[in-house]
Amino acid sequence: MNFTGLSKLFSVFGIIKKSGGLRASLYKMFRMDELKVGTLMGTDKYGNKYYENNRFFFARNRWIEYAPYYRLEYDGSQVPAEWFGWLHYKTDLTPDQDPGRPKYKWMLDHTENLSGTPRQYVPYSTTKQKIEPWKPCSHKFLIIATRFSHQQAGYTHFGFATVKDYEKQQRVNKVFDEVAQSYDLMNDLMSFGIHRVWKDIFVDRLAPPPGTKLLDVAGGTGDIAFRYLNYLKLKQPDPNSHVTVLDINKTMLDVGKYRCDALGHDPSLITFREGNAEELPYENDLFDAYTIVFGIRNCTRIEKVVDEAYRVLKPGGRFLCMEFSEVSNTTLQWIYDQYSFQVIPLLGQLVVGQWHPYQYLVESIRRFPNQDHFKSIIERSGFRQVVYENLSSGIVAIHSAFKL
Repeated sequence: MNFTGLSKLFSVFGIIKKSGGLRASLYKMFRMDELKVGTLMGTDKYGNKYYENNRFFFARNRWIEYAPYYRLEYDGSQVPAEWFGWLHYKTDLTPDQDPGRPKYKWMLDHTENLSGTPRQYVPYSTTKQKIEPWKPCSHKFLIIATRFSHQQAGYTHFGFATVKDYEKQQRVNKVFDEVAQSYDLMNDLMSFGIHRVWKDIFVDRLAPPPGTKLLDVAGGTGDIAFRYLNYLKLKQPDPNSHVTVLDINKTMLDVGKYRCDALGHDPSLITFREGNAEELPYENDLFDAYTIVFGIRNCTRIEKVVDEAYRVLKPGGRFLCMEFSEVSNTTLQWIYDQYSFQVIPLLGQLVVGQWHPYQYLVESIRRFPNQDHFKSIIERSGFRQVVYENLSSGIVAIHSAFKL
């Protein structure tokens, strides 16, 4: 397997070494939320260091490491004017290469007025702030408001970023092209293998009877489809049973086909097909059950996906979705956030040599509607008997509904 190639391992060790060792690397990761090395272009009067590495994409190939003196209290105002232009690609010349700067008075060092005269500027009272700190709105209101504004303007979210509708699918495809070969391995590492238990519970809740025709959407590598076939094999084999695995990403489907052959499943019982969950290539009232696991949050229009599920299900058909959700315990939520944002991207960098696909996956989890909001989306599509079940204190939730 090439995903753990020695070259990537040596590259990781090289980055850790250049960052000053393991302890220094962890400290750097904690302060900067990323770990990368480049050429030191200079140091400003505050002690901030400026780096460049043209192997990275534009807009990520220049960065600043704030001086430890400022600890976690740094912000953009601590970037001197002479370095601002270089850092934001207004010039390729560093201040030492451009002696003509600063060119304007406002670029000169500011001297605080401590004269005690009326000309001294006092920004706010020493007893009461005039500028109150911003307080975020509630999770539920934020999702409703952002979705409404995005739909009106043709925008959606890609993780924490806002992108146009047509861009999201392109970016999601790129993410899964990069992670396809190591998708199942990373699932084991990121969840400590718990995702296998969740998926086993999911198939048990589905409890498909013999002869069930299942559509597994966003099921690329076949995890749910293979569990479905194993479940029927143990309960009561039926040649009329069939599962269709539909995924928009061809690379993921290729991995699923390879695994299907390797596991020795009967190819007549399973079909792999490339397709879009928002525009299913099937006629109405065709399937007995519809499943989608850890995939619906990657779709551009969640409501459209649920509408399509309702359309292709037979009357009496079952809709079952498992997705990451809102954790009910505040202490666990804090631990989960720290692990998700600090550890998972680093794990992706160490194992796969890519951190940004896993940064997106973590961000997409936080942007997905909570349990009650997603339940209301399912109900609006026409489903009945809509319920959800939390697993692991709400880290994931199984949503169940019927077309009646």
